[in-house]
Amino acid sequence: MNVCIKRNIRIGVKEEEQLPSLQYANLLRITLELLLSAGVIYEGSKCNRICTSPSENATCKFTFEVEWYHTMSTACGNCPTNITDCKLKNCIPLDGVPRPVMVINRKMPGPIIQACENDTIEVTVVNLLDNSEGLSIHWHGLHAIGTPYMDGISMLTQCPIPSQASFLYSFKAYPAGTHWWHSHSGMQRADGLFGSLIVRKPKSDEFYRYDHDDHVLLVNDWFHELTIEKFAGSHHGRPMGNSGADSILINGKGKMPERVERGLNSTTREIFTVERGKKYRFRTISGAITDCGLQVSIDDHRISMIASDGAPLNDQETDSFIIYAGERFDFTLEADKEKKNYWLRVNGVGSGCKNVFQLAIVQYAGQDESSANNLPEGNPEKTIRIGTTVNTLEDSTDKVNDRDISIKTLASREQDDVAFSREADETYYIGMDFNEINNFHYIQRTTPQLDHISFSLPPSPPLSQYDDLPKGTFCSQETLTKQKKDCTTEYCQCTRAINVTLNNVVEFVVVNEGQNFNTSHPMHLHGHFFRVIGYEKLGDETSVEQVKEMDRQGLLLRDPHLSLKKDTVIVPDGGYVILRFHATNPGWWFFHCHLEFHIETGMALIVRVGEQSDLPPVPSDFPKCGNFLNIPGSVNCGHFVSSFNISFVIMMSLILLFI
Repeated sequence: MNVCIKRNIRIGVKEEEQLPSLQYANLLRITLELLLSAGVIYEGSKCNRICTSPSENATCKFTFEVEWYHTMSTACGNCPTNITDCKLKNCIPLDGVPRPVMVINRKMPGPIIQACENDTIEVTVVNLLDNSEGLSIHWHGLHAIGTPYMDGISMLTQCPIPSQASFLYSFKAYPAGTHWWHSHSGMQRADGLFGSLIVRKPKSDEFYRYDHDDHVLLVNDWFHELTIEKFAGSHHGRPMGNSGADSILINGKGKMPERVERGLNSTTREIFTVERGKKYRFRTISGAITDCGLQVSIDDHRISMIASDGAPLNDQETDSFIIYAGERFDFTLEADKEKKNYWLRVNGVGSGCKNVFQLAIVQYAGQDESSANNLPEGNPEKTIRIGTTVNTLEDSTDKVNDRDISIKTLASREQDDVAFSREADETYYIGMDFNEINNFHYIQRTTPQLDHISFSLPPSPPLSQYDDLPKGTFCSQETLTKQKKDCTTEYCQCTRAINVTLNNVVEFVVVNEGQNFNTSHPMHLHGHFFRVIGYEKLGDETSVEQVKEMDRQGLLLRDPHLSLKKDTVIVPDGGYVILRFHATNPGWWFFHCHLEFHIETGMALIVRVGEQSDLPPVPSDFPKCGNFLNIPGSVNCGHFVSSFNISFVIMMSLILLFI
């Protein structure tokens, strides 16, 4: 076990002073109580340890320094011509294409956080961005129970961390599972601000048995230009503008096929080492930003799926699986083949990453790195693994390839919870589509929306500054109807919130109407697990009204028993997904599409669970922010323009006028 660092308890007594024995005993008792209550502190990677039961009451401390950086910088020496230089300190080669990146501690992906369940994780985020850009970090998959202020959503749960400022996140490592962290401000995660977050249980508490839990597989699509350039070009009609990915990265590594085909030296691939006769757990995370499913397979090996989004599922053997933006899947691999190197393949599936792929290497112990680099590559884009595939999208004919396994076939390994002991207390039908509407923000034909509404963030975070918000900040379908707005014919943009009663069983019937654009959407809910109790693709297109009518006729199939437990799910184009959750965690929680451009243009809403009185107290000295203008009902904390400043300017102007 790693050596831990205990909290320093400073006793304000000089060594030469002699204390009475009773006073000394009391002082010793208090000191011991403080040490026991404080637990132990692990700094950074030392928190990755064997988890015990009962837990150690440990605190894991990390420091994240955020800055702009560049791939293939001078720190890379002669990389990729000299492959050794690609491993130099501060060198970020990625796939060998130079471009600016936003990084934490000069790593991409950023630092891995590994902790034991119920540890306290403390992350000090230092914003060193030199362009006055604010940021926040979201801990994707952790539910922030009791600490909703740490969920990390700019202008929803907190103010952005300003440039040259710091912020301390503190939260419980719960629930256990494969998770990740990423920026939740603008498009920063698309430019590099993301990393893995692994929370383990003691091995005795695990559902599964394996020999090693060392391999994390973080996969993402990648642009070769800044995301804002791609976004602006795509949304303002730049000639040849598109939002498709240029590459795929595996743990930040990869090679560009054209360099490989020309026999040129290139950057390195990720290598996963296994020992023959052992069983390994691989934890897979998708950091995709486009409509890009990523199909994962290992040559000559079948794998067994054991968990999704941190929740265990019944073993499902397969040849490959598809993972969508924001999802996580864990699988086990039996290293029972010939001792040599095998390709781990990641192939793009979907409109966002057609014809892009990446390779990593599963290397049996005893093989050297040069033999891995010399592994014949063949033609990877034409060698997508044939056989059983988990997490495929159904087709509308209901005649899915019998080798394909959709998520409704997968079963949770955890027993049913209270969400299925009674009918839903609240049901919401939520339509999603690219609507043909005159969106004055962008020069494009369609806009991704929920129920024909584009979400906009409020001027202050409602979680911590609810009373500072102007009257009428929030909207709903009902309020827009009262305002006689027809959002099917005019552009509607507002801060939409659904108010959910604490402890109710809530059901979302999310309908991907698909009438204007063929895209499936990965939807992510903060603060809660949900159960996927219904899932079906009806055709090339559908509508909320059609799905409501089917429900009235009893045609929507709900199967709550042992339904999959997740926090992110793909909603098929022309179909629906039924999500049910027990709203036990009070807070203001985001529900949004995890495709970067879609959330940026408003495919989101707030799920408000409970009332302000149900929330834990706002942390002392919690940062505040608000409008820069002195609008009645708004807050003026830390702004460049305040009411005093305006009065002073008017007074000085009048004095100058009469001089």
